[in-house]
Amino acid sequence: MTAKAIAVLILAALLAGGCGGDGERSDGDGDSTEAPDVPLDLPADDAADSPAEGDAVDAPGDDGPADVPGLDAEEDDGPPPVLEDIHTSGRFDWSNPSEPRFEWSGTSIAASFDGTGVSVVLDAWSRNFFEVIVDGAPSAVIEIASGEATYPLVSGLAAGEHTVEIYRRTEAFLNPVTFKGFVVEGGAIVPSPWPWEHGLEFIGDSITAGYGALGVGPDCPFSAETESAYVSYAGVAARDLNASAHLLAWSGKGVCQNYGGDRDELMPVLYERTIPTEADSRWDFSFHPDAVIVNLGTNDFSVEVDQTEFEAAYVNLILQIRGHHPDAAIYCVGGYTLNDTATDYIANAIAASGDANVQLLDLPPGDSSEGLGCDWHPSAATHERIGHLVAERLRTDLGL
Repeated sequence: MTAKAIAVLILAALLAGGCGGDGERSDGDGDSTEAPDVPLDLPADDAADSPAEGDAVDAPGDDGPADVPGLDAEEDDGPPPVLEDIHTSGRFDWSNPSEPRFEWSGTSIAASFDGTGVSVVLDAWSRNFFEVIVDGAPSAVIEIASGEATYPLVSGLAAGEHTVEIYRRTEAFLNPVTFKGFVVEGGAIVPSPWPWEHGLEFIGDSITAGYGALGVGPDCPFSAETESAYVSYAGVAARDLNASAHLLAWSGKGVCQNYGGDRDELMPVLYERTIPTEADSRWDFSFHPDAVIVNLGTNDFSVEVDQTEFEAAYVNLILQIRGHHPDAAIYCVGGYTLNDTATDYIANAIAASGDANVQLLDLPPGDSSEGLGCDWHPSAATHERIGHLVAERLRTDLGL
């Protein structure tokens, strides 16, 4: 039986009930650096229902962006927004090619333009935050509200060609956002080459999502303002390697059980989705990364966990990933926010998988001099240090 076939069987079992057992859905997340039993205060309405989605169509892969037609609709107070010649990184639902939707942390949209400024038209279900990168450097942070609106990104630039990128800092449970185009001041979007050299996929929980990284912890609760996938170790590593990165991260999720023992929609189930809040959403796995980095287990160990069950679930996750990415190097994180027992169980699972292209990525813990983020999560300083270490390991091993 091939790895692909094994992965299909595993997915069917996961969708039928995860690792077994029942539990109530948890609004919290136990991804902590020192106190994994501290409950985190996530908003109860963050996972509100969103519209149905069909299968992703023509999603961009590692060879370049999808061909996206421009919009025909005119605005009364300015030029029409433009979707042509854009580059997307992350999972997008292209069911409506003129209005791509996205939800995962770290999804981004980039373009080159000839002009003095640019705005973006977004339609959101709820409040979210985006990093704005202009000419390769962070320039601003925009807060978006529910509904459709045009958000100025930068103005007053010298006339000529520039680059712009918007990067979703906030998590998927804050619901989908629809991209409706860029609007350029005094010019137009211009064709540009694919901006990334490599591809990475990160599968994780609140650590990978950058939960609380911008807060002064450990006592501050969750807030959208203090969360940033951009400053997370995953975001840092991707920028170090100039990689298009897919961040598939959701606070509180685990491999065998979620925070507090809840077993509702484990991370291996969400991994299959383009829009993770929509149960019928399916990603087409058209993106083929050079490496997949798995950073899971902190929430599994927030309560007592059965060794046999955890290791079996972790092996199944490795096989699931391998079924979708036959050639990718897979790195399973140990250390960092995981205790020694969790790291040992993960090492056992790697050995049991029998896959020679899967390695343990044993990372150091946070340093007290770097401080803590909200709810005992890693600070931005810790994320930066760890992100550089991850990038260096991938550069050494894979020549990226």
